[in-house]
Amino acid sequence: MSTNLNLMINRVVFFSLLLIIVASCNKSVSDSFVLEGSIEGGKTLDSIYLNYYSLQNNEWYEICDTAKIIDGKFIFKGKLEGLTLAYLNFDSKGIELYIEPCSMKLNIDAKQPYTYGLSGTGVDKENEEIKKAVGSYERLMDEKSNVMVDLINEFNRINQMQLPDNSSIIDSLLNIIHSNSAEMILLNKEKHKVYIDFASKHKSYKISPALLYRASKFDFVGKDTILSVYNSLSENLKTSLMGKLAIDRFYNRGKLLVPWWVI
Repeated sequence: MSTNLNLMINRVVFFSLLLIIVASCNKSVSDSFVLEGSIEGGKTLDSIYLNYYSLQNNEWYEICDTAKIIDGKFIFKGKLEGLTLAYLNFDSKGIELYIEPCSMKLNIDAKQPYTYGLSGTGVDKENEEIKKAVGSYERLMDEKSNVMVDLINEFNRINQMQLPDNSSIIDSLLNIIHSNSAEMILLNKEKHKVYIDFASKHKSYKISPALLYRASKFDFVGKDTILSVYNSLSENLKTSLMGKLAIDRFYNRGKLLVPWWVI
């Protein structure tokens, strides 16, 4: 009888300890992320930059992290409250992606960064779908962005020469720059309309609140339209980190303590 009692007590203690260990492991995994990346093509780079959002004590922060690129490889580690929209920047280029508390793999072609491959998240499928939906806009904007850089460099070069007959060349370059800029704005406007349409058709997708947030940063889509789609989302998406960011941005209540050019 005593032996059976001791055995029962030992089992209770064992399973109690096991539950504590499992809970501890789950806690450590639930708020940590690791993003291992590789980048190929383009020129050799020293560093790459990751920006993402964090909500602490009802205040929005933008975390700005830097990683060294060694032999084309880099790694980011940090804490996240949940699925988060992030921006990865390098060599005057960048991509938007979704990261969450897990281990992720990222592959980037520096010449065509919008074709990146990301795996490990619970929204890989959703992300691939929206990438496909806006892929043509991303490609054209990337091409025009490269042209814009060349035009501006040429403008600066000629302007510094200060030749007596260079005014007509400068005026011509400025006209091309303005025209190219207008085309990029139009493409960006069309891309954001796709975001809204995608979110309205995928109301259960975890990335949908982030798409609405992205669209709310500009005046390309009417606020009433964005709010209508937001209100049609499920409550769990509205209360998610990205849901809170979207509605906070919509009403301009939230202010990031670390400002960044894309906001």
